[in-house]
Amino acid sequence: MRLPLRSLALAWTSVGVIFGLASYWEVRTHGHSAFWIFAFEILVWYGWALGTLAVAWAARHIPLVPFTPLAALVHVPLAGLFGFLHIAWWTGLSLWMRPFDDMGPQEFWPGVTSGLRVKAFFVLMVY
Repeated sequence: MRLPLRSLALAWTSVGVIFGLASYWEVRTHGHSAFWIFAFEILVWYGWALGTLAVAWAARHIPLVPFTPLAALVHVPLAGLFGFLHIAWWTGLSLWMRPFDDMGPQEFWPGVTSGLRVKAFFVLMVY
């Protein structure tokens, strides 16, 4: 099964909009820019659009079902790698765009470390 790029873009844009709605709703009275929050969330989730291509390739060549030790040896590290890269992307965008003004991370590596602690399980489940 081939994943059309337009479908990937639409799917991850939808995820970004949903997260944008949730994020904006939480800070709607704080004076943050709705535009920057939505732009940030959409760009954060576009990071997974590229990851989806690699995950789909791995799943086609080494499927998780039926489960094999080889599948675990491939997919567990791949999930960890993509989770780390997504959190690093999330942190970098947050530092660059400042969608929540000074409420986000102030430095890259401490932001990544904090993101791993807080978001690791979630991004592994996205995989």
